[in-house]
Amino acid sequence: MEYFSHNEIEKVTFDAFFDSIPRSNLLQASYYGDAKGRVENLDIRRFLVKGPNEPVAIYQALIKKLPALGHTVRINRGPIFLKESQNKIENVFRSFHDEWFIKKGFHILMVPFLYDNSLTAGRLCEPGLFNRNDNVKWCSGWLSLERSEEELRRGLLQKWRNMLNKSERMGLEIVECKSSTEFDKLLSEYEGFKQKKKFASVSDVLIRSLYEESPCSLLALTARKNGNNVGSLITARHGGSATYLVGFTNSMGRKTNANYLLLWKAILNCMGAGVKWFDVGGIDENNTPGIAHFKKGLGVEQYSLIGEYSACKGIRGTAISLLRKLKT
Repeated sequence: MEYFSHNEIEKVTFDAFFDSIPRSNLLQASYYGDAKGRVENLDIRRFLVKGPNEPVAIYQALIKKLPALGHTVRINRGPIFLKESQNKIENVFRSFHDEWFIKKGFHILMVPFLYDNSLTAGRLCEPGLFNRNDNVKWCSGWLSLERSEEELRRGLLQKWRNMLNKSERMGLEIVECKSSTEFDKLLSEYEGFKQKKKFASVSDVLIRSLYEESPCSLLALTARKNGNNVGSLITARHGGSATYLVGFTNSMGRKTNANYLLLWKAILNCMGAGVKWFDVGGIDENNTPGIAHFKKGLGVEQYSLIGEYSACKGIRGTAISLLRKLKT
C-alpha cells in the first residue's frame, strides 16, 4: 500500500499549486479560507499530500475546537487532486483517516471534491470514512470559456438566448462596482432582498470578508434603468476558474430580464480576464427549480459531488452533528 504524507505548507506555496489547477473551486481558495476563518473564528491550515514519488493533492482545512468535544476539522470540497489519480483515491483517503482521526484524534467532516461518477460510495468508505447523508450532494455546472464569444452565444439554450436578446434591447446600463462604498451599497441591497424574499443564501458578512481579503477576485456588477438600480450580481475568481456567487433583481429588473444580461456580461468579463472555466454556483432542482432552470440555460456541463463524509461515530459524532445543525 502506498504511503501518503500530509505536509503543512505556506499560503504562497498553496496558491502556486492551486493556480495550476484547471477546474478549482471557490471553497478551497486561500482567500475564501481566510475570510471564513475571520467570520467564524476558525484556524485555517493548508496541506500538500505527497506520495512516494510526487505531490498528489492539496487541501485547505478549517479547524475548530468545541467545548468538551475536542477538535473538528472540516475540509470543504477538498482535497483537489493535482492530476488524474483515480487509482490512488482509496489510499489517499485512508491517509486522511490516519492523519486526522487516528493520529490527531480529530473529528473529520469532509465533502471530497470528487464527482459522483468517479467512484462508488462503498469504495470511499473502505478507508474508514462514513457517508453522512447519501441524499445531500452538491450539484452545479461548468461552462468552458475557452472559445469565442460567438461560440459561447451559440451554445446557449434557445430560450436563454432569446431572453438575453430582449434584455439587450431594454436600455440597461451595466456598471462595475469599483469602490468599497459601492460594494457595501450592493451588499445592503442584497441583504434587503434576502429578507424580503425570506430565503437563505451566502451570508453578506462572508461576502464582505471575501472582498476585504481579495477585492480583485470579486466582480460586482449592477444593472441600471433610467439611473435606478434594478439588479446586481457578484462572481468570485479562484485560480483559472470563477464562480457565480449571488444575483438578484427587483420588479423592474425582472421585467427587463436584467439577470440574463448581468450574468452574460460577467461571463464575458471572466473570459477577458483569462478565466477558463465558469462554475454556475450550484444547481438545486428541488428547492430552487427556477434558478436551476436559469443556470442550466447556459448550456453547462452538469456535475454532482460524491457527498459528505465523516470519521467519527457514536455520542461524540452525534453531538457535533447536532451542534452544526443548530448553527445552520
